[in-house]
Amino acid sequence: MNPTTDTRVEVRAQAEAAEQPQCNPNYSGCLKPYASDYDCAGGSGDGPYYTGPVRVLGYDQYRLDRDYDGWACE
Repeated sequence: MNPTTDTRVEVRAQAEAAEQPQCNPNYSGCLKPYASDYDCAGGSGDGPYYTGPVRVLGYDQYRLDRDYDGWACE
């Protein structure tokens, strides 16, 4: 590779990383967007990730809002 090609590859990698969301848009706070599972802290779930109270803004993919009031892990 030459310096021009190296620069293009680096810029492209940075742009692709910037496009990926850092937080799951379905919850307030910042739950990892590609986590396989979340459970409520202090509950009986097996993780691998745990969270405290968060607002559900969209689809509750981790089924954290047990009473369907828009708040999870309360």
